[in-house]
Amino acid sequence: RMASDELRMRFRGWMINRIRVFEKPPPGEAYVLYALHYEPEMSTMVLAPFYLNQVALIENIAKALPINYKLYVKEHPLMIGARPLSYYEKLRTIPNVRLVEPLMSPFELIKNSTLVITITGTIGWEAILLKKPVITFGRVFYNRLETVRKAGGADSLPQTILDALHN
Repeated sequence: RMASDELRMRFRGWMINRIRVFEKPPPGEAYVLYALHYEPEMSTMVLAPFYLNQVALIENIAKALPINYKLYVKEHPLMIGARPLSYYEKLRTIPNVRLVEPLMSPFELIKNSTLVITITGTIGWEAILLKKPVITFGRVFYNRLETVRKAGGADSLPQTILDALHN
């Protein structure tokens, strides 16, 4: 079974590269960064159990963004080939979402972003170190810092994003 799973992951990775699911972002585009989480993982399953459906969460974030912003979604490097191609196709149908190359430097993406949004990821901590505002959805140790906003429900997300972008 392990060999079968490994072959499936390698085939998916090959297909993803062949179809060119991910893209390099154009320079100068205003964006908010969201990094997909490794799944399954304790940090999402225990610390943010209401946000396990990342596709739905990304769709809500994309709808809540100001019209002049893109949402860059970066795949976790260890998950390349683990998710089915249909997962990425769903993300690509969301109008202002751009799937960026998973092997791009997260530090470059954070540095050039306006805001970083995460469920509980370390990318939030990295953004704080690079002096970028952060929005989290789960319980994470850096939630107490002043540059971090804890997201409420989907109805308050647009206001939380505006506050983080402008304050």
